[in-house]
Amino acid sequence: MTRWRYWAERIAEVARDLLGGRTRVYASVEGDRLRVVIVSGNAPEKPLERAEIVAEIERELGLEESWAHPIEMHVVDPEEYEALWRGVLREAVEVRT
Repeated sequence: MTRWRYWAERIAEVARDLLGGRTRVYASVEGDRLRVVIVSGNAPEKPLERAEIVAEIERELGLEESWAHPIEMHVVDPEEYEALWRGVLREAVEVRT
């Protein structure tokens, strides 16, 4: 995926505005897709509320019109990140803005 860092930084900015607190964002490129994991102690517990945050990020970045954009986003709390994502994201970088 070209310009992955540009998109990862924009996603990080919006995610930090929405979730506040200590929000960390990790990104990895997998073929032609960008996987972004947003880690926040303020992540909602309910999956639907997490999906609404992803939808808001997509709206803010103008991605909501494309159902097939190449960016996969996940909102998780720190415990889920440690249990599920840390091992999966071996090649990920933390996005700092």
